[in-house]
Amino acid sequence: MALRRPSFPPFLLLCFHLLAPLYTTSDAAVSSHMPQAMQCSTSGNYSSASAYAANLNQFLASLPEKTVSKNGGFFNGTVGVGVGTVYGLAMCSADHSRSDCGDCLAATASSSANGLLNRCPGSTTVLAWFDACLVRYSDTNFFGTAELGVIYTSHGPTSTQPKQYTDDLERNLNVVIKAAVASPQRFAASSTYPYTLVQCTWDLPPELCKTCLHVLFDSWSKDWVSVDGKRRSYSCAARYSNTSFMVVTSGGAPTPQLVDQAARSDTAQSSGGKDQGSLTAGVVGPVVGLILLACACLIWYRRKGTAGNERKFFRLQNTIQTQTDTQKLAHPNAHKFTYQQLVDATRDFTDTRRLGQGAFGVVYKGAVMVQDKEVDVAIKTALVVSDEARAAFKNEVEIMSPLNHSNIIRLVGSCDEEDNLLLVYELVEDRNLQARLYGRGARVDAELTGVRARGSSLDLDWRQRYNILLGITWGLEYLHAKCAKCVLHRDIKPGNVMLDRDSNAKLCDFGLVTQLTHAITSRSTNNIIGTQVYMDPAYRNTGKITKESDVYSFGVLLLEVVCGEEPVLIDGAGKNSLIEKVRECEKRNAILDAADQQLRGEFDEEIKAALSIGLCCVETRRGDRPTIQIVLGRLLSLTGKLASNNRHPNAVCDEV
Repeated sequence: MALRRPSFPPFLLLCFHLLAPLYTTSDAAVSSHMPQAMQCSTSGNYSSASAYAANLNQFLASLPEKTVSKNGGFFNGTVGVGVGTVYGLAMCSADHSRSDCGDCLAATASSSANGLLNRCPGSTTVLAWFDACLVRYSDTNFFGTAELGVIYTSHGPTSTQPKQYTDDLERNLNVVIKAAVASPQRFAASSTYPYTLVQCTWDLPPELCKTCLHVLFDSWSKDWVSVDGKRRSYSCAARYSNTSFMVVTSGGAPTPQLVDQAARSDTAQSSGGKDQGSLTAGVVGPVVGLILLACACLIWYRRKGTAGNERKFFRLQNTIQTQTDTQKLAHPNAHKFTYQQLVDATRDFTDTRRLGQGAFGVVYKGAVMVQDKEVDVAIKTALVVSDEARAAFKNEVEIMSPLNHSNIIRLVGSCDEEDNLLLVYELVEDRNLQARLYGRGARVDAELTGVRARGSSLDLDWRQRYNILLGITWGLEYLHAKCAKCVLHRDIKPGNVMLDRDSNAKLCDFGLVTQLTHAITSRSTNNIIGTQVYMDPAYRNTGKITKESDVYSFGVLLLEVVCGEEPVLIDGAGKNSLIEKVRECEKRNAILDAADQQLRGEFDEEIKAALSIGLCCVETRRGDRPTIQIVLGRLLSLTGKLASNNRHPNAVCDEV
């Protein structure tokens, strides 16, 4: 039959390509009902028979109509009176259609497992960001207050012209922030390259909207070399891209203007709103046409095709999907070097090129060719080649190859020839954090040193230490939440943090790295290894490694950076001297006494809050520790000058 219809396969392939975006859209719709970030209160819970429960059901059920149909993308109000009052708020994401937002809001009220009542059973206070909508409710009035901590971030591939792109992006973002703050709907977008969008919840006063957006961008500049990105708190959101994306203007009166339209308002009066409608017409027309054509293809195919042809169609779809998945597994940035290339790169591993030595082996400085460009690198050589060493080498290469983050040391490539195992990492031209804290220039625990340190004295002020901690947290957040699998470092300490000439932090020494799928919370091991004083006691006692183990190690590091004091194990019971000291000061309501006294003064409140965050990270029970995303949000909020949780301004650990 196929021979009698030579035009059938190409036509069918055309139909598939037209239908594929519809499948993708369907998948996106499903994922938009999965929370990107969510907080559920654990105290003061309500019962299913209470007035609060009835009012909450009414509030959630009303959201699609009140938010989308009647109020142009935002709603806040109350349901009930007295003790059972529900204070609620919902907002549509401005880069999603109102239809998607309506579906998203309807899903929050669903009685399925994905509904908020089942995700947060009994919780009186819930904050949840989905791809297409934001929902908040509480038994206390939060209207007009800001949640400043960053709770979601993503960014894409690197720009080919980072300096120019960053300058253009910063200019556009400053313009749209100013426009959003002035807009009653707290929204603005630019329609010029690079494309930007910012929005706050409408209940925020102008100054709080401005503060919220500035907190989002305070530490975002490092990611601006990426061509696109998103960032959200529970009170505001932002997006940028080098390509245009959907922007839905908010309804209601008055309607917020796009930045470019506001700039052209005097000259656009006579156009009758053509500019505003052109994007909609330009997008909707072709989409409708494609949908109709795809439907025609499907109808024709079902009438003319056979069951065998249907099987071929779906085999074709699966083949294309498999090819795409295979392509995603390729990591062209991790090069395979020959042993001779690395011999030449290090001038035959001469002592003048030697940078240091660690548990894995000796590290040398070298220069290799990558994409026709000479790059300085740190080359780690194995002292002993055994089956165990080969397994660790393979593990590190497989996990590190796809990683790409400004706060993670980058694996440039590797070499595995006979008895030669070598790892090639980017070279960071300064010292590690331990050397910067204590002036031990020649001592390098992390192996990946750059230029030999001069043995300087302590020279990091609070702003530098804060930015270092923030960088480490960004790196850990990427490892724990942004990779295809959760990556656990397992040996976080100052010696394993490299600092470049601008004191930007990079996590390094991934010799103990392991992975978990995001559905699995722990992995057991009989080989408990790491640096004891930074090691999670629960891991040391049970052999189970978790994300919380990394959080604990980071907590010890944070306290060390803020206090300027090395921790030691005491009392033969594995107690950490630094943790005990900070806890004792906190009990006396004098936590600042534990801090490095050279830092005291202008930033005391930030230092105090940072110490509290560190104590939360080192809680004895793993379940009491915050996720690294919450830690990141709390650290970012330190510079926002406002507590990110107005109900409990000091309750950092309550968010776990």
